[in-house]
Amino acid sequence: MFEVIKQKNISDIIMDQIKEMVYDGRLKVGDKLPSELELANKIGVSRASIREALKALKEMGLIDSKVGGGSFISNNFTDSLSGPLSLMVALNNTDMKSIFEFRKVIEIGAISSAAKNYTEEELKELKEILESMRLVSDEQILGKLDREFHEKIIDMSKNIFFKINMKAIVDILDRFLHVSAMKSKKEDILKIHTEIYEALKIKDEKLAKKILERHLEEVEKLNFDRRN
Repeated sequence: MFEVIKQKNISDIIMDQIKEMVYDGRLKVGDKLPSELELANKIGVSRASIREALKALKEMGLIDSKVGGGSFISNNFTDSLSGPLSLMVALNNTDMKSIFEFRKVIEIGAISSAAKNYTEEELKELKEILESMRLVSDEQILGKLDREFHEKIIDMSKNIFFKINMKAIVDILDRFLHVSAMKSKKEDILKIHTEIYEALKIKDEKLAKKILERHLEEVEKLNFDRRN
């Protein structure tokens, strides 16, 4: 009938105050927070408690601290999501194929948005990545460029939720399995990525989606089906 009232840690209360100011719009991305001393005086707590709260908020991705420059409101949640999800995967012995299937859902959805929302500058950047892929011979560098190509498509979607989830999922796949398109021949990799680029260039959403889906299914076969 009655519930035990749990006393909150002071740093948690400070975090709640800062988060509440973000929720109601009093704090926005780029806004600078008062110094540790100012915050301590305003809230009436020790600097140690302020420091602990700011550290936790930084790990969460809500603030970014610059040496000698103070703390600023940020929205860098892409890295903060990868860690907890990686631990969840490890602790639950999660099937990596199911993680890749989730990646497919995210990226195929993102390319539809990308085809409608990209800027000419972004398309130019995507082409530059593709041209760099043509020039390299080192497999590791090619793999890095391949990831950049797919991440650029996510950026072009203009959807922060695609971006956050895609970064976390790719980090997990890299950490546990090293999933890669690099098991294909270089000419095949360049061909499919060129087709994706050309479909986006003419803003053909259905075609871009179809080509990407074919590409990801091939990557899935190369990385998972041959393991069975």
